[in-house]
Amino acid sequence: MSGAWTGRRFAILMPWGRVGSNLVVGVFNEAAGVPLLNEPTTRIRGTAAAVGPFAADREQLDFLAAFPAPADFVNGDPAVGVAGVKLTHTSFLSPMGAYEALAAGGYRIAAMDRRDHLRAAVSQLRAEQRRADKGGRRGAWAVKAGERKPGPTALDPALLLHRAGAFEIRSRAMHDYLAALIPAERVIHVEYADLSADPEGTIRGIADHVGVALPDRFALPHRKATSDDLREDVLNYDEVRAAAAGTPFERFLDD
Repeated sequence: MSGAWTGRRFAILMPWGRVGSNLVVGVFNEAAGVPLLNEPTTRIRGTAAAVGPFAADREQLDFLAAFPAPADFVNGDPAVGVAGVKLTHTSFLSPMGAYEALAAGGYRIAAMDRRDHLRAAVSQLRAEQRRADKGGRRGAWAVKAGERKPGPTALDPALLLHRAGAFEIRSRAMHDYLAALIPAERVIHVEYADLSADPEGTIRGIADHVGVALPDRFALPHRKATSDDLREDVLNYDEVRAAAAGTPFERFLDD
């Protein structure tokens, strides 16, 4: 890449994870040839203990301002004139600065979320267990289209409800910052339930918004890892149900 980037830049933004972002990224990469940088601000946040929080914060903001730089894509510049990055709200050391950088940089945003915070937490804990079973391999976070869905798992009810609460807090914060700092016309809001019900149509809507040209037909590289009915995935469902009774997450339970 020579000189400053003159193409369009976009971000797949999520509160934390488990919102279907791997499916969108996979389609953009495989069907449209658009590479996305995967959670660089998460990697930078992980250096804060070594370099100090200020230095890591500065690096995050500098990255968002300069993206895409020559080193961001090992295979060279995206020939399609659009460059994307996947980000989590949780990773930002100074959220206000990060959203201001996204606004100043003209990023178009696909804000992916999951209203059912309990299922998001179930999915995350099951993914963590799957990753541990596979020796920590990062690719274990997503289930490929041809793979079997992971079997049922026993989950710690207290940890599950804590994670659901954390998802809710992060979701609220992401939408608050977006509404305050990013022009509404630059943001498309994507709900996991809609992506699950109509993946092709929802992904095409994201692509149209961020400027990615998809072919008329494309394959879905990943499948859902969590069932619609939690009783199929949670071995100790009755225990979880009892723990969630009377909490804000009781409404997400399967009767």
